[in-house]
Amino acid sequence: ETAETYSFVHILLQETCYGTLLKEERQTLHLKAAEVLEASPEGEKRVQGLAEHYYRSAQPEKALPYLWRAAETASRRFASDLGLLYAERCLELLGARAQALGVRAAAVLCRQGELHIMASSPERAMASFRACLCALGPAEPMRVEVYRRIGRLHMLAGEADSARRAFEEAIGCACDDGLPERQLLAVYYELAALHFRSGEEESARKWLGKAAAGAQGLGLGAEPPESEDIHELIPVYSFLAA
Repeated sequence: ETAETYSFVHILLQETCYGTLLKEERQTLHLKAAEVLEASPEGEKRVQGLAEHYYRSAQPEKALPYLWRAAETASRRFASDLGLLYAERCLELLGARAQALGVRAAAVLCRQGELHIMASSPERAMASFRACLCALGPAEPMRVEVYRRIGRLHMLAGEADSARRAFEEAIGCACDDGLPERQLLAVYYELAALHFRSGEEESARKWLGKAAAGAQGLGLGAEPPESEDIHELIPVYSFLAA
């Protein structure tokens, strides 16, 4: 036996009916809808539905893991507006806490920064990344990647000195298990590209050499090119910054 489902023929009719319900009634209906969805098969619509219904229910914190998953999906699909909405709701529910229900404030802030970049809002992205650094412990590996993103924002804005400082901060991070090598190679490449853009070819060669040697050691990329021309080498290793 299949359950009957109903839908509104127009969004204005839906909003009118919704507005006639008391807040407590709406919260109860949202909670019931979420509980029904919990038993439904996995899927993007299910995650979005759970995020929405729990968020609007009397138990909004239950929405946190679903809001985070929905934000990640939106980011992969380049749906920046939707992703930012979900990220903002995550941060709202987290409040001053570093994490809850498996969702970390630092991870949400980092993703929010990336979504702002996607939405062509570099200043907001910078604010999110700065807030992320404040939410991270002093020896967490994520700091390397956040500093790298800050450096890239400065570099794209033509602020070479600020970009260099950010990349150097990334290299100077003290992580409990040592710096993540793959992330470190990305920073080396960023420094090489920065010096190359500034016309400092000797410094660019130094950093690119470190990046290339590390890439070879990890078995990344194809065979190293025979050319020693920095103009040709810079694009060859651009995959390290992806």
